[in-house]
Amino acid sequence: MGNHKNIINVCAKEKQGEPNTQFFQVWRPHETGYTGSIKTIQILPANAYDIAYRNQYLTFTPQDLLIDDLIDFPQTKSHSIISEIKEFWKKEKLFKECGFIYKRGVLLHGPPGSGKTALIMQLAKELIKDNGIVFFCTSPGVCKEGIQMFRKIEPSRNLIIILEDLDLLIEKFEENLFLSLLDGEDGTHNVVFIATTNYPEKLEKRFTNRPSRFDCVVKVELPNEETRKLYLQHKIKLNPQELEKWVSSTVGLSLAHLKEIIISVKCFSRDFEESLKTVKNMKATLKSDSNSRIGLLSEN
Repeated sequence: MGNHKNIINVCAKEKQGEPNTQFFQVWRPHETGYTGSIKTIQILPANAYDIAYRNQYLTFTPQDLLIDDLIDFPQTKSHSIISEIKEFWKKEKLFKECGFIYKRGVLLHGPPGSGKTALIMQLAKELIKDNGIVFFCTSPGVCKEGIQMFRKIEPSRNLIIILEDLDLLIEKFEENLFLSLLDGEDGTHNVVFIATTNYPEKLEKRFTNRPSRFDCVVKVELPNEETRKLYLQHKIKLNPQELEKWVSSTVGLSLAHLKEIIISVKCFSRDFEESLKTVKNMKATLKSDSNSRIGLLSEN
């Protein structure tokens, strides 16, 4: 009973901004997630987690990666990034020999729907499959405390930290908190930071032009002809003539647009030309005084 009281007091202090995890040695199941404790499980189950305070406990809550089927597109930037990060996990000894913190940072930017989220989910699933851990960072302060607890209990496990829509996170929180997190000021190691943004121009150069924060800045382009073809072949059965027509008619559309066309045709039995026109209209800029309806539920 005395130990339990100590744990509660420690968590209460952490919530007030005074981290103290001296009692935490292992992981303990707590409500829908996990928190630091003295007894029970030795390691977190391989998964993706949200970190937040729940009833004064810093809790790691498993997250379902509910996304569409993931497709590996050979000879693309996405494939190259996946391969490079897989290779990074084998380089710890070399980083230590050079006296460098064992971490990498990848910043993905590109238009909405280009596949950034799908790529980070694919990276997350690859790591989880290899018994690694993924954290979604929605608050830099809480994430930092979570990393400190995680590294105290599991000092060398592979970790990916995802910062989706980094420009929006910076607007919400203090910029220096993210710089501190990315710099690994608290000994953050054996980690890959993966951030995304639709608007890289909103980020200061201290983020975009500072290796060791983001060592790799990659634009995720709209899918080219080969990528569109592979995606369509994976998602819908088309004869060769139909496939050629679909591929040639969808230049400049994102994977999200292709998905909507497939849903319209395959699930709602709409005509391809009608579906294509509807999706292309969705790319138009809407005005606040517009009464038009665009998309699957549009009136004819």
